[in-house]
Amino acid sequence: MRLGDVIFALASAPGPSGHAIIRASGPASPDVLNLIAPDRSPRFNPSRADIRLLDLGPGLRLPARVLTFVAPRSFTGEHAFELIVPGGALVPRAVLARLGSIEGTRPALPGEFSARAFLNGRLSADDAERLPALIAARTRAEVSAARAGAADPHLAAWADRLAHLLALVESAIDFVDQEDVRPIEPGDLHRALLDLRARVASRLARGQASRAEPLVVLAGRPSAGKSSLFNALLGFTHTHPRGLVRALTHEAPGTTRDVLRATLELGPGRSVTLIDTPGVDEITRDPRTPHAAAQRAARAAAVHADILIWCDPLAQAPDPAHTPHHPRPPSADLPSIFVRTKADRPGSTPPPWLPVCALDGRGVSALKDAITHAASRREPEPVAPPSERQARAMHAALADLDEALSHAHPDRPGPGEIIAEHLRGALRALGEVSRPLGVEEVLARIFARSCIGK
Repeated sequence: MRLGDVIFALASAPGPSGHAIIRASGPASPDVLNLIAPDRSPRFNPSRADIRLLDLGPGLRLPARVLTFVAPRSFTGEHAFELIVPGGALVPRAVLARLGSIEGTRPALPGEFSARAFLNGRLSADDAERLPALIAARTRAEVSAARAGAADPHLAAWADRLAHLLALVESAIDFVDQEDVRPIEPGDLHRALLDLRARVASRLARGQASRAEPLVVLAGRPSAGKSSLFNALLGFTHTHPRGLVRALTHEAPGTTRDVLRATLELGPGRSVTLIDTPGVDEITRDPRTPHAAAQRAARAAAVHADILIWCDPLAQAPDPAHTPHHPRPPSADLPSIFVRTKADRPGSTPPPWLPVCALDGRGVSALKDAITHAASRREPEPVAPPSERQARAMHAALADLDEALSHAHPDRPGPGEIIAEHLRGALRALGEVSRPLGVEEVLARIFARSCIGK
C-alpha cells in the first residue's frame, strides 16, 4: 500500500441510479482535481461545493458537483474530493478511467480509505473495527449496536468472571492452610465454567446471525424429531422431488451433533433464523467427547434464543428439575411454542401443544403461523457481529475453557495448577479485547475475600 498515491473508488452502490459518487484521497488531490476539472481560479477550500465541467477526453465534458476537503479535516486526514455525477454504468466508468490515466493515481485497495484514516489518526482501532458492522447495518437498532460493538460489555464481564474464578482456584492452591480461605467446590466451578463457555460460544454464534431476524431455537430431548421438523419447516423432506434434506435424521439418539441454522421465510418481508440443536440430556463425564461438545452447542444456542420451540412426541413439558443442564427451559420471560412431534402416532395433544408430523406435513402450516405471531411480538436485541480480533480472542478463550473443563469435572477434579493455567490463558485471550487483568488484580480479589495473614 503506497501512501503517497492519490487513491480513488466508486463510493456509491453500483448499478442504475440517479447519481453516483466517486471519492479520491491523497496529498496531490488538488492537482488531480484541477487536471480533470480545470478551473480559472483553482481553489481547494474546506468543505466547498462547486459545479465544474469534467474533462473526460476528446469531446467528452459534463458538469459534476465537486466537494473538496482539506487535510486534516477529511475522513482520511488527507486532501480529498468527491465527484457527484450522473448514475448508471457509462459515466462513472468513464470518470474512473480518466482518474486512472493520471500519473500518481490508482484504484483504492479494499478498506484503504479506512486504513489511511487510522494511520492519520482520524480513526481509532475501535472505530475501524466498528465500520464493517455499521456498513452492514439495516436498521437503526443495528446501527446503535454496531456503534457499541467494539466496546462489547460482555467481554469485560466475562474477563471479570474469569478473574474471580481464577482467584478462587489460586487461593485453594496457595493459601489452603489458611482457615479464612474457602476454595470453590468442584461442582460449583464446573457449573460456572460451563455457563461461561456457553455464553462465549453463544455470543460468537449470535453475532454471525442476522440480528434483523429473531433466533428461533428447536430444543428437546434426543430423538424428539427436531431435525425432521427443521427440514419440514424449510420445505426439505425425504419426499421432496429431488430428495433434498438440510439436517440428517435417524431414530437413533444423538444423530445431531452440531447446531444447524437456516433462514425461514414466513411471508413478505418477514423471516427468522431457525436453529436445530442436539438433544438435551445428561452431560458425559468426559467433556472432550463429541457428545459433550454437542451438549455444549445446544446450551449455547439456547442462551440467547428469542423464541424457543420445545419438541416432545409425548407432549410432556420440560421440568427444570429434570433438565438441569439446559440453560433456558421454557419460562414466562421466553416466548415458547410447545410442539407434539410425530403426531401421526397414537396419543393425545393437550393444549397448548400443537400436533405436528414432519413426514406428512400435518400441522407445519399452523406451526409457521405460531412462529409468525411470536416473532411479531418479539423485537430481537440487535447485536453487532464480533470483529475479527474479538472472534479470534473468543475462540482462543473457548479452547482454554474446554481444557479447564476437562480437568474440572465435579466427581474427579484434576490438579488445581492445571485448571488455573488454562483459566489464565482464557483470561489473557479476553484481556486482549477488553482490558488485561494483571497478577496484582487477581491477588487483590483473593485478599478481598478473606483475611489472609491476619
